[in-house]
Amino acid sequence: MGSLPSTTARITSPALSTDLTPCDPKEALRLLGPLFRNLASDRKFEDTARGEQERKEAMAVYVRPLTKEPAWAIEQAVTRFLDGLVDRHKSRVGWVPKSDEFAQEVRRLADWARQREENAARMRRLAAENAAAIEEAKTARTPTGEEAKAALERFFRSSRMIKEEEARR
Repeated sequence: MGSLPSTTARITSPALSTDLTPCDPKEALRLLGPLFRNLASDRKFEDTARGEQERKEAMAVYVRPLTKEPAWAIEQAVTRFLDGLVDRHKSRVGWVPKSDEFAQEVRRLADWARQREENAARMRRLAAENAAAIEEAKTARTPTGEEAKAALERFFRSSRMIKEEEARR
């Protein structure tokens, strides 16, 4: 039985988080740990200084695109890969995902939060515009009885002209 990510208990509900703060590279590397400890890898590194350098370079390929993504999305992607919930080619299930495959899953998970933030900003903008329109309408001058009567007469005249025009056609 494999171990669960060490950070699972720390975040109450990553699926509900909208924090889009980019992840620190060291934190991203730490969050990737359970993925590499629990899934098979076709890449082997020697126990030498050169092997350690190759391991760091390989991990940098994973971490670089993740530093633009929130930590909760990285953690959730790790969990999804460990649980086998990511749609993958059958021969790759149980193996460490390729760096681009992992980054794509992290971006997919974070996209809903970005979309939600954009929608919230749009709703705030519309609410502000509506409030301004309401305030403008409150301060607008109410037409006098004569002005209202003249406006109605103009409307009826133009309506009659349109009907007469249509009747001629």
